[in-house]
Amino acid sequence: VRGELAEEGALLEVGCACASLRSRASLALVSAERGHLVLWHGSKAMPSVRAVAHTACQWLTERRPRELGEWCREAVSVTELEEGAETPEFWVALGQENRTAYDCMLQDPGRCNFTVRLFRMSAASGQFAVTELVSPVRDSGMVTTMPFLQEDLYCVPQPALFLLDNHLEVYVWHGWWPESEITGSAKLRWDAERRCALETALQYCSVKNPNHPPQGYVVLAGSEPLIFTNTFPRWEPGAQTQQGKGSKAVLVQDALRRLCKTRYSREEIM
Repeated sequence: VRGELAEEGALLEVGCACASLRSRASLALVSAERGHLVLWHGSKAMPSVRAVAHTACQWLTERRPRELGEWCREAVSVTELEEGAETPEFWVALGQENRTAYDCMLQDPGRCNFTVRLFRMSAASGQFAVTELVSPVRDSGMVTTMPFLQEDLYCVPQPALFLLDNHLEVYVWHGWWPESEITGSAKLRWDAERRCALETALQYCSVKNPNHPPQGYVVLAGSEPLIFTNTFPRWEPGAQTQQGKGSKAVLVQDALRRLCKTRYSREEIM
């Protein structure tokens, strides 16, 4: 369930699996054959998210859209569940219980009352520039938990660079090289653009919290860690990239140090 205002709520279909659960979101699990709907709330779902989810479920039970299949002619039953108090039937519907499949925040004592922010970094115009993306579901007076989609990163000309601010961490996302565009001069321009992006990320962290700057990480397309992918309501693994081997993140400082390195040992060259 997406949106922060009841009149702007929207449903985004995700896979029926544990990997689709999000601790900051509410999800509606629909059994068209049984005429049953389960409304699941993550442990860190904001009150506004829960309210929109209730409105969306009410709309579903009243309208019973054909896109969801054949609904029972009788009244649709609704069950409401909290993360950590699911029923065995709930886990059966998702395959099996597996809280490691998503970024489960049940044991996280912190409050997740922040809006994720996303910035596009590019030197395509000839000058390095940073532009913030504003989601159409964002409300400046409310917390917007998951305002962006995976497509915002992947469906732009590659290679691309984005900065994602998840409040406690800041990520620099690196896109991939289209095979037909790898040339010497293009590689030099890309390295210069990456260097500007990494320096910008370090400065962003310092300005965001001078006393306790958030940690900055570099993630590569196809190798995004779980904590990164779970800032999006839906994430399709196995995207076509040329660098994704395992899920890992590298400190921005380390990535910048390697990028600026000019002297190498014989072992590194060999």
